Amino acid sequence: MVARQRFALILLACAGVSAPGVAAPFPFKKDNADPPLLSAAEAFTPVAAVWRNGQVTLGIRIAPGYYLYRHTLTVDTPALQQPLDLPDGTVYHDQFGDVLIYRDWLEAGFAAPDAPASVTLRYQGCADAGVCYPPETTTVPVVKARP
Repeated sequence: MVARQRFALILLACAGVSAPGVAAPFPFKKDNADPPLLSAAEAFTPVAAVWRNGQVTLGIRIAPGYYLYRHTLTVDTPALQQPLDLPDGTVYHDQFGDVLIYRDWLEAGFAAPDAPASVTLRYQGCADAGVCYPPETTTVPVVKARP
């Protein structure tokens, strides 16, 4: 009989249900003090794509507590003449090992003899909370700077 009671308590504990005097070993409810995660569009926001004198410069705002992977950033446009010119980034160790990342703000560019109407940006990033987003693709309009 004692063995059956122990077995039942183990099953209840594994299911996250508490029996009198037995705490569930796994907290399934997230602490309400943690802020909710942002959507990828809120965490990583392209705010400017400007063409000036044969160069497109793209700015991306990265929310506090989030980071973008350097190796995932690409831009597609028919006017793309050279690879995306990216700053070095910061070495960071996460669940994927040592990676190069950006925080807060990223400014990158590429040569384009004529101003494209838009650029297609591909990227992937994570939250410091340990959640990584799937790869994202967004189209950003390009504005011609005044001479």
